[in-house]
Amino acid sequence: MTHISRKWTDDEIDFLINNFLTMTDQEIGNYLSRTKDAIERKRAKLKLNKNEKLCLDQSTIKEILSSKLTYQEIAERYHITREQARNIYRKYDPKGYVAKTKLWSNEEEVFLIKNYLTMGDESIACILERSPSSILKKRLKLGLHRNDFHIVENPPDKYWTEEEIEFLVSNIDMLTYEEISQKLKRSVKAVMIKASKLGLVTNGSKWSEKEDSLLMQYSRKTIEEIAFILDRSPKAIKHRLNKLGIARKSGQDTSLEQKVEKIIKDLGVKYLKQVFLGSDFNFKADFVIGTIVIEANGDYWHGNPILYPIPNEMQKLAIEKDLIKKRYFEELGYKVYEIWEYDVNTDFPKVKRKIARLLGNQ
Repeated sequence: MTHISRKWTDDEIDFLINNFLTMTDQEIGNYLSRTKDAIERKRAKLKLNKNEKLCLDQSTIKEILSSKLTYQEIAERYHITREQARNIYRKYDPKGYVAKTKLWSNEEEVFLIKNYLTMGDESIACILERSPSSILKKRLKLGLHRNDFHIVENPPDKYWTEEEIEFLVSNIDMLTYEEISQKLKRSVKAVMIKASKLGLVTNGSKWSEKEDSLLMQYSRKTIEEIAFILDRSPKAIKHRLNKLGIARKSGQDTSLEQKVEKIIKDLGVKYLKQVFLGSDFNFKADFVIGTIVIEANGDYWHGNPILYPIPNEMQKLAIEKDLIKKRYFEELGYKVYEIWEYDVNTDFPKVKRKIARLLGNQ
């Protein structure tokens, strides 16, 4: 029996490019439902070398050295490997600066011992500029256990002016915590604590590590699509992206969306792109032409039945969400048509004729 290799989609290639430095080939393979060998071959074809010589300018290196990020966080933010991040400190770390080993000082241990009964791990983490999980591990290692009682938290807080509070409230949904901190010349942690005190952070169900991992992987998709997949509100997604410091570029189209948009433009018709339909702003349509909605669906993320007759769990969820979205648009009086990535890549002229025929009936 001849083995026919599955064609790589644009979304899969994007995922590989964005994650090959911070994930192993096996991890990427597991996520994309491909073999480790397939990932290695594709990396080689795309010239994605994990062992490439590090090329960072001096300002970036200085920025890394002055940060309080872990090796993993540096790798993800600057698109390098953990080993490369470690080597930066081996080569450039100024004398006496114990950076990425995250060693605890006596002062930090004393602070933890004095405050663990009256402050939560997250607030202690904010002040010591560590992760909540590292606080928990250290606390348990020192035998500092808590009973299940309410902790009244009162972390120190530099006085906030009315102008600063107004800026925070006005921009919490549009800027990341890091961007707000730069504008206000405050630490990211101070901004996070203040936002929490002002009730700007929703107190919905707790986020799991798996959800955070999926959120990072889906961060290039729209807020509505992420909310769709994770079954949370768009507002909750925005707040969590802020809290995790995941910066997003607005108006970033996929290559599939760009191709579909070019077809529509060439037809000379008026259209709207990435627009909410309905009064409750639940779902955003890719393209709207009159009463027609065109959805540009990536094969992997939306579970193209031709390529994925047996969808995985993520695809099952996406298929269900897409169906709900389609019914919602149809109830508003729109006709919904899906354009699949596979069709665009294998028979572009046919897709052009299909869209022209659909829009010709307007």
